[in-house]
Amino acid sequence: MSLIDLDVRAPDNSRSLVPPCGPKDAKMIFVAEAPGKVELAEGEPLVGKSGALFNQMIAATGLIRNHCYLTNTFKFIVNKKRASNNETFYR
Repeated sequence: MSLIDLDVRAPDNSRSLVPPCGPKDAKMIFVAEAPGKVELAEGEPLVGKSGALFNQMIAATGLIRNHCYLTNTFKFIVNKKRASNNETFYR
Protein backbone atom coordinates (compact mmCIF):
# COMPACT_ATOMS: atom_id res chain seq x y z
CA MET A 1 0.00 0.00 0.00
CA SER A 2 1.38 3.40 -0.92
CA LEU A 3 0.83 6.72 0.79
CA ILE A 4 -1.45 7.73 -2.07
CA ASP A 5 -3.72 4.73 -1.35
CA LEU A 6 -4.39 5.79 2.22
CA ASP A 7 -7.71 7.42 3.03
CA VAL A 8 -6.88 9.45 6.11
CA ARG A 9 -9.55 11.84 7.37
CA ALA A 10 -9.53 14.65 9.90
CA PRO A 11 -11.97 14.69 12.86
CA ASP A 12 -14.39 16.79 10.78
CA ASN A 13 -14.37 13.95 8.18
CA SER A 14 -12.61 16.02 5.50
CA ARG A 15 -9.69 14.56 3.60
CA SER A 16 -6.59 15.80 5.41
CA LEU A 17 -3.66 14.05 3.74
CA VAL A 18 -1.64 15.69 0.98
CA PRO A 19 0.46 12.95 -0.64
CA PRO A 20 3.60 13.59 -2.69
CA CYS A 21 3.36 13.82 -6.46
CA GLY A 22 5.68 13.36 -9.40
CA PRO A 23 7.81 10.54 -10.70
CA LYS A 24 9.54 8.48 -8.02
CA ASP A 25 12.70 8.38 -10.17
CA ALA A 26 12.81 12.20 -10.58
CA LYS A 27 16.24 13.79 -10.71
CA MET A 28 14.98 16.79 -8.70
CA ILE A 29 13.02 16.69 -5.43
CA PHE A 30 11.40 19.70 -3.77
CA VAL A 31 10.21 19.59 -0.17
CA ALA A 32 7.79 22.23 1.13
CA GLU A 33 6.97 22.74 4.81
CA ALA A 34 3.29 21.81 5.13
CA PRO A 35 0.13 21.92 3.02
CA GLY A 36 -2.12 24.96 3.05
CA LYS A 37 -5.85 25.23 2.38
CA VAL A 38 -5.48 25.04 -1.40
CA GLU A 39 -3.14 22.05 -1.22
CA LEU A 40 -5.58 20.33 1.12
CA ALA A 41 -8.48 20.98 -1.25
CA GLU A 42 -6.60 19.79 -4.34
CA GLY A 43 -4.63 17.00 -2.64
CA GLU A 44 -1.32 18.05 -4.18
CA PRO A 45 1.72 19.92 -2.80
CA LEU A 46 2.66 23.40 -3.98
CA VAL A 47 -0.54 24.46 -5.74
CA GLY A 48 -1.56 27.53 -3.71
CA LYS A 49 0.11 30.97 -3.72
CA SER A 50 3.44 29.35 -2.94
CA GLY A 51 2.87 26.95 -5.80
CA ALA A 52 2.39 29.81 -8.26
CA LEU A 53 5.71 31.31 -7.17
CA PHE A 54 7.33 27.87 -7.27
CA ASN A 55 6.09 27.34 -10.85
CA GLN A 56 7.60 30.66 -11.95
CA MET A 57 10.92 29.87 -10.28
CA ILE A 58 11.33 26.41 -11.78
CA ALA A 59 10.21 27.64 -15.21
CA ALA A 60 12.96 30.27 -15.04
CA THR A 61 15.51 27.49 -14.49
CA GLY A 62 14.18 25.37 -17.34
CA LEU A 63 12.81 22.63 -15.10
CA ILE A 64 9.42 21.10 -15.78
CA ARG A 65 7.12 20.69 -12.77
CA ASN A 66 5.82 17.29 -13.93
CA HIS A 67 9.40 15.97 -14.03
CA CYS A 68 10.02 16.87 -10.35
CA TYR A 69 8.99 14.99 -7.21
CA LEU A 70 7.07 17.32 -4.88
CA THR A 71 6.32 16.63 -1.23
CA ASN A 72 5.84 18.30 2.14
CA THR A 73 7.73 17.72 5.38
CA PHE A 74 4.30 17.38 7.01
CA LYS A 75 1.63 15.55 5.01
CA PHE A 76 -1.19 17.02 7.09
CA ILE A 77 -2.21 20.50 8.14
CA VAL A 78 -0.73 20.33 11.61
CA ASN A 79 -2.66 23.25 13.13
CA LYS A 80 -5.37 25.01 11.14
CA LYS A 81 -5.15 28.02 13.47
CA ARG A 82 -1.39 28.42 13.21
CA ALA A 83 -0.04 31.75 14.42
CA SER A 84 1.03 34.20 11.76
CA ASN A 85 4.10 35.33 13.69
CA ASN A 86 7.18 33.64 15.10
CA GLU A 87 6.21 34.13 18.75
CA THR A 88 4.52 30.72 18.84
CA PHE A 89 7.69 28.96 17.71
CA TYR A 90 9.89 30.49 20.42
CA ARG A 91 7.79 29.62 23.50
